[in-house]
Amino acid sequence: MLYFTERGRMISARNEEIWSWVQVRKTFSIEPVGEPGELYLFVCEYAGNQLPLTVTVGRTQLQIQPDPDLQGRFSWRTVLVPAEALGTKELVVTIECPAPAMNAWILAIDPTGNCGASLKSTDRGAMWRPDAMGYDFVFSGEYLVRLWVPGTDLIHPDLPFQYEDPRHPRLDELRRLLEDSMGTLPSGTDFERAFALKDWLAGQWTHKNGWYGSAYAPWDAGVILDWARRDGGHGLKGLDAFCVHYAVAYVQFATALGLEARMVFSDTSSPGAGDGHCIPEVFCREHDKWGALDPDVDVVPTLNGEPVGAMELHELAMSDESEKIELVPGPHHASRPDDIRNFWRTLFPEVLFRRWGILPRNDFFSHPDAFPCEHGRTAYQCTEILWYDSRSLPPYRWLPYHSSRKAAFLYHGATSADVEL
Repeated sequence: MLYFTERGRMISARNEEIWSWVQVRKTFSIEPVGEPGELYLFVCEYAGNQLPLTVTVGRTQLQIQPDPDLQGRFSWRTVLVPAEALGTKELVVTIECPAPAMNAWILAIDPTGNCGASLKSTDRGAMWRPDAMGYDFVFSGEYLVRLWVPGTDLIHPDLPFQYEDPRHPRLDELRRLLEDSMGTLPSGTDFERAFALKDWLAGQWTHKNGWYGSAYAPWDAGVILDWARRDGGHGLKGLDAFCVHYAVAYVQFATALGLEARMVFSDTSSPGAGDGHCIPEVFCREHDKWGALDPDVDVVPTLNGEPVGAMELHELAMSDESEKIELVPGPHHASRPDDIRNFWRTLFPEVLFRRWGILPRNDFFSHPDAFPCEHGRTAYQCTEILWYDSRSLPPYRWLPYHSSRKAAFLYHGATSADVEL
């Protein structure tokens, strides 16, 4: 099972520099085991770094060696922990590096609260404190260090699906926004309405990656559209409004139209592929199935003229029948930049939707604090996603919630209360 004390809500530009004067410590309360485990650290390594990161687990000193292929971006690094280090109920992990300045390793922080497991030293280990974290000493949080030991895997605690309150006034505002912009609200079957909404949303802005120093659009459809049009927000120039923002805006507008919608994620971690992709799904009652749409790329995958969901995309990607998928382009597809326009043709089926999951909630108006902070700026680190475990791929043990039961991913509103993992 996985031990962790945070939800992965990191802010990409504010994390902990590990160098000769700054060490960090993470303490885990565990059930002792007699088998080896794995320690996972979410770190960013400076380009050109040649110094290892020293990780002391109990009395066992281990190291993470420099990796030029991973330098310059946050990623999960794995440290194999021998069985003899896991025979204690309280496991102390100390992380250090002899770099003479802040130029070697950065460890991610979840700044939403310190539960006492993470400590920092600014005097080479003489004194430890639970605050003044980050390179500019502004946080009191938990370091993104997780420990896996053999045991029972976790299931997602939030199932059944957490739906948005249909009476929330923000949904009324979105319906009026849609009607003003489209002239009339979409009509027809669920899939026809979903398709029309995709066509409209795809034309509201083009994929924006401002990255560090730019504004990250919050998960609110109206705000996303406003910030995209002004190419900035929060007093900053430049904007991050990419696939996940298309997906959440789509889900919120679809919910305002009375459609059942959710967000699905695909990990695409590979050279040149980025870290992932996010698209919406709509449950189409006339087909009794989920249908995926991609307003970012402005395509809709179909199978024999019918909508196709993420589970079907996964199964076809893992088989030799992926050529059956037809990518139906929308009215804005041809004007997308080359890397966006060719995204599916480049990555499906070799990477896209082989490893995938769902976010089992869409209640971000009722619970605006629930969305994964800055999701999409780094590799997957937030804990809220439920990942499909196909058993044919090695597990991502640093992400806690997995299930191999299809019912956990195919349920919809009428039956969600009856579904168990």
